[in-house]
Amino acid sequence: MADGWSRATGKPGVAIVGGGPGHVNAVTGFAVAQSAATPVIVISGQPPLHTRDRNGHQILYQADIVRTLTKWAQEITSPNIISELVSRGFRIATAGKPGPVSLSVPTNVQEGRIETSANYRVRAVNKNTENFAVTLDESITDARQAISNAERPIMIIGGGAWWDLERDSLSRLVSRTGIPAFTIEQARGLIADDGEICFGYAHPAFNRTFREVRNSDLVILVGTEFNLHTAAEQKQLLSADTRVIQLHRDAEQIGICKAADVAIVGPLKVGLEILASACDGIGSLREKHHGWLRHIRNKYSEYRNEWRSLHETNCNDASSIHPLQVCESLERYRSDRIRIVTDGGDFAHWPRIYFPARSPGHWMDGAEIGALGASLPVGIGAQIGHPAEQTWVFLGDGGFGFYGFDLSTAVQRGLPVKVFIGNDHCWGIERRLQLAHYGRTVAVDLPDIRYDRFAEILGAKGVYVEDPSKLDDAVDQVIAHDGPAVLNVSIRPACGRPLLD
Repeated sequence: MADGWSRATGKPGVAIVGGGPGHVNAVTGFAVAQSAATPVIVISGQPPLHTRDRNGHQILYQADIVRTLTKWAQEITSPNIISELVSRGFRIATAGKPGPVSLSVPTNVQEGRIETSANYRVRAVNKNTENFAVTLDESITDARQAISNAERPIMIIGGGAWWDLERDSLSRLVSRTGIPAFTIEQARGLIADDGEICFGYAHPAFNRTFREVRNSDLVILVGTEFNLHTAAEQKQLLSADTRVIQLHRDAEQIGICKAADVAIVGPLKVGLEILASACDGIGSLREKHHGWLRHIRNKYSEYRNEWRSLHETNCNDASSIHPLQVCESLERYRSDRIRIVTDGGDFAHWPRIYFPARSPGHWMDGAEIGALGASLPVGIGAQIGHPAEQTWVFLGDGGFGFYGFDLSTAVQRGLPVKVFIGNDHCWGIERRLQLAHYGRTVAVDLPDIRYDRFAEILGAKGVYVEDPSKLDDAVDQVIAHDGPAVLNVSIRPACGRPLLD
């Protein structure tokens, strides 16, 4: 939940968990925050230090357990250094590429007397005043030359931009260059998917327009790095001749998967403004890229129009509900103030692709870790950060089983979070892959559980629907409810993922 709160507010999140098994229960949360590059400081309890080597109760080496899932994992061994390490934890979590920090505080340290007057203020990194780690003059000159020579450039804006840049300033800077932009991670919605300058999700499986990156001759990375989906050689997404300009706060992220021809390390706002100013001096840059931009616009329009044919193909069965019908019914209520949180799994991929990102901090997914069910606590945390705006969480029946009890937090706080469960009574991805590879399935079926009734037991509103003709009415009930509500939709099995070759 601290992860979701942080993503929604743009501030570091804080979570306090128990020691021993409580710390272990938070491991998935660490993994999700690391994958999403979210600055979360997790403070865990811990049994007294003197019991560690004496078969003490719930003894674990907690820092070691999460060291590979955090930017920093530390055990606080004295009350005199608590404020120092907490302050350091905030700085590490927010510096460079953000991420989670773990601080374990043994009970004897919690109860100890502070014997020093040292006082550390808890503060995050000032994102716009840190010194650049490289000499800018040479890098800017090289970048300007690369942009001037490019015929088919694109820009990929990643999660680092969410923490560093403002929406209006980023839109102006991108528009000045005339370079088509795509967003990923927390940057989704930082520039709206308008089909004019920004063309949606930088993921080839979930955005066919992004596959045009294979025809680009220059890629500008802003606050992100290449990963499996954007640069994998087996997908042949990038030509060996494609040049790369990378702007990042963290020097360690430069050159991952593909070397950067030009690297600008430092505050993104300053670096991007300097880069845009340098581009202004090139002359007729927008005119030069206009044909390429028009080509991308046409591809994006074709891609969005494919949804019409999907409706005609999948939504005419009066006996069962297709995931696309759920999205279309919700479209009646969709606005820029609705926050979309999608899980892993086939059902969640439909809203993940169907709904464009329109506002900063209003579009979240499971990042590369793809932890099933984690969208529910993330969505509840985001709802806590903005209690007046509805948050819509989309997940499958299998995913809901992992963290369904977290709904009780939304009930306690009276949060208007809306949970949409695509219930196909199976592990959908596993079923699809097993059939594709082996022609049969093993251990993929799930019982027909009435999660709507489970929600009612917890105190939320629960609605069940299996008849397509009653879907709109069911959606109306959920949206109109003041507090948390769950719509358990019995969906057609084997719907797969949309618009995949």
